[in-house]
Amino acid sequence: MRIGINLASQPFQRNRAMIAASIVVSLALVGTLGALISLAMSERAQLAEARRDVDRLNAQIRGLGAQQAQLDAVLRRMRFPYLRKAAPGVLATARAQRWDPAEVVRILLEEEIRGRDDAGRRIRRKAAGLPAGKTFASWREADSSIPLPAQHALATLEWVTRAENLCIAGPVVIHGFSSREPSFRRSFRCCD
Repeated sequence: MRIGINLASQPFQRNRAMIAASIVVSLALVGTLGALISLAMSERAQLAEARRDVDRLNAQIRGLGAQQAQLDAVLRRMRFPYLRKAAPGVLATARAQRWDPAEVVRILLEEEIRGRDDAGRRIRRKAAGLPAGKTFASWREADSSIPLPAQHALATLEWVTRAENLCIAGPVVIHGFSSREPSFRRSFRCCD
């Protein structure tokens, strides 16, 4: 296509401005097309990199799931119910905070010990046959015929650590043991 421009013979031709504007617009469109193509290429590269990262993380998750299943099987076989219950949360925290493996093992074993101590305490309380859920907080000192200093001495539970026996005669109403009680075996007998 040939466009003849003669400024001497046709100085005020109206289509000259239109032609100049269309050239500018076409150059702008070509520049925009180039920018869009470069953006598409860079986004494609970023998307490929993101897919590789997601695949790598999925592989790690599958590996961790297999490790968790192996650990759970070992702990189930060793009968560590409390450690098995605490392991997922502790291991997730340990991975996130990059704990030392010895620290992880120590925390898990402490959790197992705590769980076993609590279970033993529940079993001893049940075997003792004590009234459930009673504490010294529910004891009404004013309703008792026992002198107040004796009530306070009994509430300290010092007689338990000295391995002394306690005998209280009266109606069969015992208002409990404290929640801080030591782990000693007790018996509760009612003589009617």
